[in-house]
Parts: sequence; C-alpha cells; structure tokens
Amino acid sequence: MRSLLTFLLLVMAQGIASSQNQVFEVPEGFSVTHFAGDDLAHDIWSMTIDDHDRICVGGPGYIKFLLDTDNDGIADRAQTFTENVRTGPMGLLVDGDSIISVESNAVIRHVDENGDLKADGKPQVLVDFTGKGGEHGPHGIRKGPDGWYYVVCGNNTGVDESHSNLIGVPPLIKKPNQGCIIRIAPDGTGSEVIAHGFRNPYDIAFSDDGRLFTYDSDNERDHHLPWYASTRVFDVAFGRHHGWLNPGYKQSYNTPEYYTIDRLAETRRGSPTGVEYYWHNAFPEHYRKGLFFACWTFGRIYYAPLEWVDDSGLLQERQLKKQSPEIFAKAGAEGGFAPVDLGVDSKGNLWVACGGRNTSGNVYCISPPNGPGETKTRNVSLPQMMVGRNVIKPQLQHPHTVRTFLKNQEDLHLVYRAYQESSGGINHRPEPRAFDAGYSFNILPSEDSQALRDAIISESGATLLFDMDVKAEQALTKDAEAFAEFWSQPEKPLLVEPWRSRNYKELARTLGCVKTDLTPVLENLTTALREDTHPTDDLHYLFCMAQIPAQRTSIATWRIASAFLQIDAKLAAIPGAHPSRNWPLRISELFEVHCEKEPNLGKEVMWSHSLFGSSIHHSRYVDLIPDPALKKEVTEKMYYRIRDSKEKWTSSWTTLLKENLPDLEVSEIRQAWDKQPQVRHLLADWFVTKADVFDDTSRLFDMMEIGDEKVVEQAVEKLKIRDLPRSADQTRKVLISLIKSQKHRPTQQALLSLIGANSLEEALTNAQKEFPESVEIASLAGPQGTDEFLKRLPEIDWAAGAPEKGKQLYTKLTCSVCHSGQNRLGPSLKAVSARFGRDDFFRHTVNPNLAISELYRAVEISTRDGKTHIGVPVYSSPDQTILETGPGKTINLSQGQVIDSKPESTSPMPPGLLLGLNDADLADLWAYVKTL
Repeated sequence: MRSLLTFLLLVMAQGIASSQNQVFEVPEGFSVTHFAGDDLAHDIWSMTIDDHDRICVGGPGYIKFLLDTDNDGIADRAQTFTENVRTGPMGLLVDGDSIISVESNAVIRHVDENGDLKADGKPQVLVDFTGKGGEHGPHGIRKGPDGWYYVVCGNNTGVDESHSNLIGVPPLIKKPNQGCIIRIAPDGTGSEVIAHGFRNPYDIAFSDDGRLFTYDSDNERDHHLPWYASTRVFDVAFGRHHGWLNPGYKQSYNTPEYYTIDRLAETRRGSPTGVEYYWHNAFPEHYRKGLFFACWTFGRIYYAPLEWVDDSGLLQERQLKKQSPEIFAKAGAEGGFAPVDLGVDSKGNLWVACGGRNTSGNVYCISPPNGPGETKTRNVSLPQMMVGRNVIKPQLQHPHTVRTFLKNQEDLHLVYRAYQESSGGINHRPEPRAFDAGYSFNILPSEDSQALRDAIISESGATLLFDMDVKAEQALTKDAEAFAEFWSQPEKPLLVEPWRSRNYKELARTLGCVKTDLTPVLENLTTALREDTHPTDDLHYLFCMAQIPAQRTSIATWRIASAFLQIDAKLAAIPGAHPSRNWPLRISELFEVHCEKEPNLGKEVMWSHSLFGSSIHHSRYVDLIPDPALKKEVTEKMYYRIRDSKEKWTSSWTTLLKENLPDLEVSEIRQAWDKQPQVRHLLADWFVTKADVFDDTSRLFDMMEIGDEKVVEQAVEKLKIRDLPRSADQTRKVLISLIKSQKHRPTQQALLSLIGANSLEEALTNAQKEFPESVEIASLAGPQGTDEFLKRLPEIDWAAGAPEKGKQLYTKLTCSVCHSGQNRLGPSLKAVSARFGRDDFFRHTVNPNLAISELYRAVEISTRDGKTHIGVPVYSSPDQTILETGPGKTINLSQGQVIDSKPESTSPMPPGLLLGLNDADLADLWAYVKTL
C-alpha cells in the first residue's frame, strides 16, 4: 500500500526533482513532470511533437493529442485524432495539416483539413510493404531536410527492389537485405532504399549537419554462442550494408564487426526504442549536439556525445568517435519506466513516452536545470549523399556513372577512392578496403588480374571474401599456392600480435573457405589460441580451422585441445554471457569435426592435458568417447576430480554419471538432490530406487512435483511401507500430483491410496479439513468447495438475472481491473460466454487454480534486498525481467538483483471472489457477463 501511495503522489506532482522521482532517475538538477497517464492514453507505442509543441501519441487503435488546456503543465484532456488505424502506429510525424503514421506494414497519411485535431476523410497509403510486419516491421519516421519522409524498417518489413522506384535515378542499393531505411517522396509518388543490413531499429534522428542515426536491436545469439551481440547505434552509412544478414533469430548470424560499418556506440543487450538528437541549447553544454536513445527492456535513456576525430583516410573524411554511452535516465525505486519514444520541443525540454506490450501509458517532460529555454526553430543541412537526388534530376556522381573508369584501373587504391568519391563519402571507414568496393560492382573478377593476386598475398586484403562472388572465389583457389607460400613463412604470425588483428581473423576465414591443403599455415594459425584471448575469437578460429583439410602437428593439436578446455572458464568470467540451450550441442559438434581431422585430439584432451576434468562442462567431450569401458574410466576420473566443485550439475554430466557410475553412493545422490534442484528430473528415477523411506521422506514427497508417472508410483510404494505423518506441504504436493495425473489412472490410484481417499474431490475436501491453516490447499479446493458450489447452479432462476445489477457486482468485485484486456494479470472477458458455458465459467471462478494459462501464470521473485515480488512477466531475458505486479504497475529487475525465481502454483485471481453472493447475485452477474 505504501508503494501505491508513493506512486500516486508522484503522478499528482507537477515538477519532481530527480532525487524524489520514484519512477525514473535523471541527473541532479533536471526536473521531471508527469504530463499524462494511462487514463488519457493506454499502452503508448509512439510519440511526436507538432509545431505548436503539442504532444501527439499513438497506441493500439488510436492516435491522440494530449492537451494541456489550463496551461498548468499537465495534460487534462485527450483529443482523439483518429481510431482508423491498422493495429497501432509504431511511428508518428505531424507535417502541416497531416499526420504521417507508420502502421502495420504501411506508411499512411491522415489529413486534418479544418484544423480541429480530427482526421478527415479516408487516409492515404503512401507505401505498402509485403512482409510480416509486427514488432519487426516498419517503425520510426522523420522528415528529412530534403522534405522527404525517412522511415526505419525492421527485418520483417519486406523491403525489396520495388521500393527503389524513383524515375531517372539508379537505385542506391540494388538488392535490399533485412532491415532498411527508406525515404519517401512527400506526395507518395516514389521511394528509395538508402541503407540496409539492420536487424530491428525502432527510430531514427537527424543531426544538424544531416547525418542520420539509428539504434539497432541486439543480434540475438550469434550462431548459438553464449552471448548476444550488442545493441548498437549507427551513424548511418548511406548505400551501405550494416551487418545483419539473416531474417530470423534461429539463423543468428551477423557479419563480424570488423567487416562492416563502425558502431558509434554499443549498449550490450536491450530493446532499442526512441532516438533523438538534442539540437537546442537549453540543456547543459555537455548534452548539446549529442544523441539520446532509449532502451525499453532495461528502462533507460542513454546519452552519447558526438565528437569528431581527425582522420587521414583517402578522403580526409570527418569521422565520429566511438562512444561508451552514459545513462541519462534509468528506472527508479518504483520501476514501471518503459520508454518507447523521445522528442525535443521548441523550448529544449526532452519528452519521454512510455508503454508497449500492453503496459501503462505515460508521458513525462524532462526540463533542464535552469528551466525551459527560449523558443527556437530548427534547421538541418541536407546530407551530402542526398544532394540532387530526387525524382527529376539524378545525381551525376552516382557510382554507376563511373563504372567505365573503374574497369580500367589496376590500382586498388584508385578503385577504392573512385568508389568513395562517387558515393559521396558514404563509407564511414576510411581505411582502404578495395575488394569490398571492387566486388560490390563486380569489376575485378578476372582470375589473372595482377591486382587480385597481389591482394591475395598481402596483409591489406583483409576483407577478401566480403561480397565476393563465385568467380572471385575461383580465382582465389587458383592462387592458393601463392597464398599458402606467403602465410606459411615463420615470421608472419608474429606480425604485430596477429591474434588481435582483424586481418588475422580474416585470414583464418579465408583459409576455411578455400579448403585447400595448407598444412604449413595451420600451426602458425593456432598461435591465435591463447590463454588471454576472448572466447569469441577462440571460437572463430576453431570454426575456421575445422574447415581446413590440413595435417595437425602435435603442437597445433595441443593448442586446439587447450582452447576447447579453457572456453568454459573464459565464458564464466564474462558478465552476462548466458549459454543458450544449443550451446553444448554446437561445441560438441565442433569438437567432433576436429576429432575427425585429428583422431589423437580426443586422447590429448582426455588424458594428457592438465586442464581436463577441471570443469563439469568437459563432460560434453566424454560423451563422444565411443568405447564404453574407456568412457566409464574417464567419467570416474573426472568425477573424483570435481566432486567438491561448486559448479552446478549439467544434464550431460548427470546423464553420464547415471550411465557410467550406477553404483554411486546414495549419500552422493542425496547431496546432489538437495543442492542441485535443476537436475532433479534427471536424478529422480535413479534416486527413487536407492531411497530409504526412513531417511528420504521429504525427498520422496518432492518427487510428486516432478510429474513422471513411474517415478511417482515408485515413490508412493516407498512411502506406503509405514504410516507416515504428513505435513500440509507434503499433502499439497500429493494434491498437485493428483491434479496432474487425472488422465493416468494407475498413478492417481496410487496417490489416492497413499492419502486414504477414493476421489480427487474427497482428497481435496479431506485436505481442507485436515490442514485448514494451509491457504494453498484451501485455494486448490475452492473456498466453498467446488462440488458443493456447483450443486447450487441448477436451482438458480437464471432468467431473472438483471444485467444492470450484475454490472454493479462486476465493478464491486473489481473484475475489470484484471480482465479489461489491457494487462497481463488476466485475459479479457469480452465474449467470454461464447467461449465458456455457464457452469464452466463459475467452476473456474470459484476455483481459479483448476487451469492456469501459462500466459497469465505469475512468478515469485526474491531479490537481494530481501523483498519478494509476485507478478506476471511482461518481458524476460537472461539479463532483465519486467514484472507486472498490479494494474498499470510494473517493476524492472536486473538479473543481478534476483536471488530466486519460481512460478506460482496458484492463480493471481483470489479464490474467495464469490463468497457472500446469493443465488440472485449469481444470476445478475451471469446476465451481465453475457453482455460483454
């Protein structure tokens, strides 16, 4: 109750200093005003600010203006602009008398001709897309300095060649790949793809000099590796690919960072949303001319200054420094801070909209320490790449107009310079990458080209296979002898710490792609596998080496073995590196391939290496031993080395022990059972055959929750040896097992015989009488007894029910709080009478624990500060959980805060909801429910 009171006081306050703000924190001196809440706009998805500083927001089924009619700094009215939207707008832009809305895979113009803040007539579709859309569809929209609309699109949008359709202008990008940024003519007569290779950026922003920025989402798991590629801010390179290659998370492959556009900033994992360039001068100088960008998952707004570095590249291009962003705002003590969009008004205030995934809608205004500044208008320069690019006049220096020049050049540096200059300096990496340029235009495919041969045997050919076509790969294969001769020289691997070199990584990949017997090179390549290298790099080299058909020397084999044995320890030392389910399988597959190339590798790993057996994860290598006797011997050796380790048992290790050490002492299994609950489902069938009922009563009752019929039946037989006193908790476990096993008669009969009952109903009734103090058991049975309650229903005069009275009861019982369809505490009851009959409806109302949908199953989370939070997860990842703990209330919890998390066995719905209602009340309630 105190937390709720604190939140309500916050909502009512007009200006709140950062030290007092319970929802989110900002730097000292800044003030926060809660401008609008969920009552005016629920679940906000996007926001924009018009020329009059009016706030316009969009969400499921609406676009609204939030109006402050009494000028007190807080919105007091919501003016619905239109409800004629496809699902809801992911991006909004007010442009004159129109609102341009990015909706369900389309860009749509809504027009307000008479200025009454209401859309008139039928909306105009400016661009339609063909992809899946949704959360990975089109998102943010901005008006560029050229007057065109710029839209950022996720990788399910379906952008293709048809979206570059400007008359007389060659396409800047021939074949768009994955997420893109497009620009659309103001009259909707044409569009153009200007950048691609994103995963799922949500917003874009222009700087004063016309540079375009976006914040792209993380890359999920890279090839099922145990970490996620960082979320990243791009200084967008027009005409370039930004690294994301495949459409879905299952492929999980993105181009290595050293191939592609530099990231301006990285923020590890998260869900990027709003991006805003701070162009005003009201904020302190540190925050001027910099970039704000929001993360929905972690409830943060980051800030990165834009600082130039001097660069002596071919084009003398100005380049921005890569930044380690600072956190400008973050979720406070009360949480519930889910920023979805950002904006800056004419007085220099920073606006933040919150919502998403059916959470509470809020809009906040962050004002500078000295209050709002003077009113300013903004001017943005046209990006160099866009000068002259319109539907009438094509750019004279477009790359395709200089093809003749490029074809006649053998000097790779001149080729690269021509590519850069003709593209308006679009490549933000000034280092010469001639093959990136050359093969992008297919101008250097000749297999006898001296330039190609020179690059093959030089360290400057680092990006040799990037964008390389089949003809170029054939040329490389023909020159493989020269390639091998150059790189097998003893001194080559010692060139400037090659294990830290981008070129050396690319060398390994090139060798793996060529698949030529390059034995002299392989041992030199293994020098990249070191104790101090990152596991990302180790895996890169191990994957590449697995493809090289070359002889392994004893030194190379030892280094490869060391890399496999150290990779888990290296992984454990990286904060936030959470292995995926497929991680052990991928490593095992990789190890198998290496063993095929060098049969002695297994022997080296299992016997000769001092590191073997130092980690439970080494069991994945033992799994691959084909000889049963050898596998048993190695398992035993490993077990006695790590038996006192604090590492958690894995499924692989537990299975190995069961299969190879079946006679392990029961005391060892008891210890694992008590300390390693994550593998109890694997230990249960092993343990139950050994358990002595006099010593293991509590563990045998624990097996009731595992759900395996044979295990439950065996546990029951053990427990029936003598008449055992049962606790409320043990009885609860039996009852849960009974409910789970209703379709398996033998198991149910065994459980009923254990507790002396003939039916589930009798067991529930007896339990409630025997343990009345047990709330959980009482809720299982229903406060009035489900069967007894249902006996009332046939006698009720349902025709006499009055919907108006039923509505009053519905409100009194606060049903709409959880069942409005606007949160995750319970499903919407709209048309519920069409889905459930009357008896079913009341059966589940009086006993809500009979069937709990996983969509609405609550979790109980214990945190390090001694608190316990119960709610339904809105979002969950290995790093962060957003928990909806009540109507319109969420809390953000980082993984570091969480001690324990477990699903609730009871429904969030209170079991005593219908206590005290008479028959007439029930008839009224049902009459109203049928109207929903």
